[in-house]
Amino acid sequence: MIYLDYNASAPLHEAAYEAMQPFLGERSANASSLHRLGREARDAVEQAREYVGALMGAGSPENVFFTSGGTESDVWALRGVFEQKSNTERNSLLVSTVEHPAVLDTAAYLSKHGVDVQYIEVDSTGCLYRLPVTKKTRLVSVMAANNETGNLYNLKSMALWAQREGALIHTDAVQALGKIPVNVNQWGVDFCSVSAHKIGGPQGVGALYVHPDTSIGPLITGGGQERGHRSGTLNVAGIVGFGAVAKAIAGKIDERSRRMAALRDRLESQILTALKTVHVLGDLEHRLPNTTLLTVPGIKGEAIVLEMDAVGVAISTGAACSSGSGEPSSVLTAMRLANPKIQGAIRFSVGVENTEEEMDQAANAFIQCVERLLTVAGQIENV
Repeated sequence: MIYLDYNASAPLHEAAYEAMQPFLGERSANASSLHRLGREARDAVEQAREYVGALMGAGSPENVFFTSGGTESDVWALRGVFEQKSNTERNSLLVSTVEHPAVLDTAAYLSKHGVDVQYIEVDSTGCLYRLPVTKKTRLVSVMAANNETGNLYNLKSMALWAQREGALIHTDAVQALGKIPVNVNQWGVDFCSVSAHKIGGPQGVGALYVHPDTSIGPLITGGGQERGHRSGTLNVAGIVGFGAVAKAIAGKIDERSRRMAALRDRLESQILTALKTVHVLGDLEHRLPNTTLLTVPGIKGEAIVLEMDAVGVAISTGAACSSGSGEPSSVLTAMRLANPKIQGAIRFSVGVENTEEEMDQAANAFIQCVERLLTVAGQIENV
């Protein structure tokens, strides 16, 4: 199988696999326990916190809190800010219309509970040009990189806009981590969500960066783990795996980005040369190096995914979180694209482990698949 769905989940990195093994076996213990195994587990968690924090540019590792994944981190950032009643005059949340469902659904939840939610619209390429922050805005939430189009957003300038009005800013950097340089201090954000499995760590582990001068309430209460910010027994093996892969790829981000971009461009150019009806969606100048979102008007993306799967190539119609829901992509809908373009959307997301030969094979399989489906569609129309 040629795996080209890295934005959904990256295969487990060897460094993560090896680091996790002892904590799934003889060194398994509760990191809150006082005995030796508990202390060793706690030390391993803190070492992982340093590695993850360094990959995020977080400064002190104490600013990083482990969660169950990107979704929890997003929900915690938004609800943690607004469920504190310390600033009732600032009751507005500003989010873009192309955010991950974890952000959009939480915004809808907060709206039902009295928060004034304002949405930032994008253009037909998914670009965001203005940030209408006001004195009533308490939090702005804009992703670093879009999971479907791969679009990148200028967080540094957005953070400055937010700060001028005294607002906080959160970014979902789940898709950015490991693909482009992530540096929360340089960006100037107050909160940043990341996930382990997008960079080759285990599924079910994530983290939230919280600026040391920023206050946030807990989402999950209980035993007081994570210095009282996020209760629940720590997933030691998962956290250790997250730290191991963060350490393994640190210092290699630029190299990884160039490698992924070369593979993506090789695949994309072959497809666009052969199929004149296929177009790339999104901002071609500012996108993740591994992502291309194509559209084949007249053919449903699900049909292409299944055809490609049958010949041994794994791709996606878009976000894995919602691709099986049957609902049109909220991202492409927000871009106000015509329905045939939305229905025909296909996402390729490559990884550094892929090869040039795989790009050639996948491109050839895709071209044959689309030509076959277009022929069938034409025959049906003529019946």
